[in-house]
Formats: sequence, structure tokens, C-alpha cells
Amino acid sequence: MNRHLCWFSDGIASAIATKFYLRDHPDALVVRCHTGAEDEDNERFRNECARWFNREIITLKNPDFEDTYAVWDKRRYISGVAGAPCTMELKVTPRLAFQLPDDVHVFGYTFDGNDRKRFKAMGDNYPDLSIRAPLIEREITKANCLAMMQDTGISEPRSYAMGFPNANCLQSGCAKATSPRYWSLFRKVFPDRFTRTAAVSREIGCRMLEMNDERLFLDELPADYPTMNAVAPACDFLCHINGQDLAA
Repeated sequence: MNRHLCWFSDGIASAIATKFYLRDHPDALVVRCHTGAEDEDNERFRNECARWFNREIITLKNPDFEDTYAVWDKRRYISGVAGAPCTMELKVTPRLAFQLPDDVHVFGYTFDGNDRKRFKAMGDNYPDLSIRAPLIEREITKANCLAMMQDTGISEPRSYAMGFPNANCLQSGCAKATSPRYWSLFRKVFPDRFTRTAAVSREIGCRMLEMNDERLFLDELPADYPTMNAVAPACDFLCHINGQDLAA
């Protein structure tokens, strides 16, 4: 019998996707990869979601790395054309060690354009993997997920209220983020963490910013650069129908 694995990332989209999938597959496993870079409030959200799912959330961890900084230090690489080694070491490697050949993998990709591209890329990169994206199947966007989560009584991870688009990697900042608006927000909210990541990127020689067709170091980000805007909850007719299904 195939296992069904719902990959939970401590974020709202993966929470909504997991809840939908458990309706049809009550024996599915809920699994997360511990990165050591999670925001402090993620544990509270994770525990509330576990009660909502009525499931234990299985935690996987690569024993070779404590967090993102440990990966960057050992690999001497943060991000670039070869991707981000922290993603491979902290998320992909534990998943590959845990998965079985006939598993069905469930991800929280949304119906937003970038997520659909990422989901397609995953299918192209791992053609032998059986993958599902319940939110794409139901045409649910990130804004829809935010609106539906408000109706569950579970408070969203605080990272969303801070203005971040997800709940990932707020101890160090996302290695794959190149947006100056993202890093400006990270600097505003977590100045000490920004300073540490900027120093590490200088020491390794990784220009993490894309500005005016140039790659710049984080410490070259102008002090008055605007921050990114938070995703606002939004629920249209289709979202309301999906919300009713979620609550059923």
C-alpha cells in the first residue's frame, strides 16, 4: 500500500493543503524537515495545526547540519546558479532518506503563477516521483489560503503579519531570495540577523542581491530601500466554496 506524505513547512499554504488532503486520505503522514532556521512562533503554529489535523507531525533532520549557517560554512556557498545548498542539505536530503519508491508526495504549492512553475519544475526534475498539489488542483491562491486560515481559529505564523510571504528561514533569511525589498524588510525586522548574514555573505563572497541588473552584497543595500508588502487575505466565490469544503 502506497504511503501518502503531506510535506508541512510550518506555513499556511502547506497547512491548508494538508487539511484538504487528509479529508480524502485520512491515513496520510504529515512530515516536516527541520532546518534550524525557523522563526520562534512556528512551533506554536505547528502544534496548533497538529491538533487541527488530529495527527502527529513527523520531524526529519539532517544530523550533519544544525542550521543554514552550518551548511553555508561547510559548503562555502550560499546561493547562485547551482541553487542553494541549504535547501538540498536541510530539506531534500532528509526527504530522500525518508521516502520510499512508491510514496505519493503532497506539497503546498498554490495556484499563483510562480508556484505553478515551481511545481512543474519539480515534476520535470523528479519524473519518477508521484506528486500532488491540492491547492493547484482546487485553484487556491496564497491570498485565499490566508483568508481560509482566518476561519479556522488558528492564528497565522507571526511572519505573515511582519510582511513576509512565508514562514521559512527567518533566523538567517532565505538564501534564494534576491529581492532587495525582501532583504530590506528582513533588515528592518531582524537587524542583528541581517548583519550576521551580510557578514557571512561577504566572507564567502556571495552577492545575494539583484539590483539594476547587478549582483550586490547585502551590506550594499541602500538604507532607505522600500520593503516588500505583505500578501493580503482575499477570498472570491471559488475560495468560499473551498472554504466550505475545508470546514465540512
